[in-house]
Amino acid sequence: MSVQRPAWIEIDLSALRHNAQLLRQIAGDNTTLYAVVKGDAYGVGIPAVVEALRDSKIHAFAAGDFDEAIEVRRCSTDATILLYGSYVPEQIAELATHEIVLTVYSPECLGALAKVDRPLAILVKVDCGFGRLGFREDEMEPVLRTIQGLPRIQLKGLYTHVGAVDDPAAVSIQANRFTDAQRCAERLGFSGLEYMIASSRILLGYPGLRSNAVNPGRLLYGLLESPWRDRTDVRPVFKAVKSRLLQIKRLVEGRRYGYGPSVEEAPSGARVGIAAIGFASGLPRSMGGAEVLVLGRRARVIGLAAMEHLLLDLTGIDSAAVGDEVVLIGKQGNDAISGEAFSQQLGMTELELLPRLGRGLRRCYS
Repeated sequence: MSVQRPAWIEIDLSALRHNAQLLRQIAGDNTTLYAVVKGDAYGVGIPAVVEALRDSKIHAFAAGDFDEAIEVRRCSTDATILLYGSYVPEQIAELATHEIVLTVYSPECLGALAKVDRPLAILVKVDCGFGRLGFREDEMEPVLRTIQGLPRIQLKGLYTHVGAVDDPAAVSIQANRFTDAQRCAERLGFSGLEYMIASSRILLGYPGLRSNAVNPGRLLYGLLESPWRDRTDVRPVFKAVKSRLLQIKRLVEGRRYGYGPSVEEAPSGARVGIAAIGFASGLPRSMGGAEVLVLGRRARVIGLAAMEHLLLDLTGIDSAAVGDEVVLIGKQGNDAISGEAFSQQLGMTELELLPRLGRGLRRCYS
């Protein structure tokens, strides 16, 4: 029998499939939908995501690094796999030996492409104002002419990431720059290319920018914040985060507990519990008195999180016992703590916190 740490995250794959169907309806049947699986599928786990989406009309994935791309390939022999710009140009020759689509993002990448001795499909990344990887739209003509001179290289399309999505004026400026890059490609004779500008929030907020390829991540995993998630029937894939009480004791006056200053948030003699979860699992060290659920009642975190443990104030929860569940996110009794509410207690967003917990905790799928 395997003995596992009593701390886990519950993942709802039916919600993932629901969100995938929603995405397909929004994007349309003729649009290439790259399901983003960077960060080990945002902490959900690549094998589980690929398997769950097998019958969802999603046959393309966007990976954050080479290991993730290979993991997708192990799970699907026929999927289209886009590798985001997470490699140095000198690795292109090796990457070309695998059946993946490479992001080309710099002059150095172009130089490395000239040395590739086998067919290779690429997408060119356009920096339209986000400031990360990519060529500016006014640099596209020499870039595309160079690619035209490389017979083994197949240009599959152009894509960009849009910043400041809450600002329609900023989005419009970036979209116009991407249109300039698209027109340049068409002027040079390229046809049948994929043009991808829409990630999750662009898909929801700017229907005119959906084009013929999209790459949603946050919407797929239910990690949209308000007001974006209110625009569609997206469901949370991360269902719950739980642990168990390992020990219950009383605080003794004059003693220190945990790291940092002596504990002053709970009075001497307070009944406390130690939960089997800490910052090694992805929680921040400073929890700021965040609340969790024990027996359906609110219990505060005391002091700093340890690597493997949390100290909880069980005042007023007199029947709590060793082995009882501690719910950080989820429902217990008549109370519930949402992923958004718990993240806000920590000064974080769900997008920051939940993928970390997904990668740090044992996953339980349903």
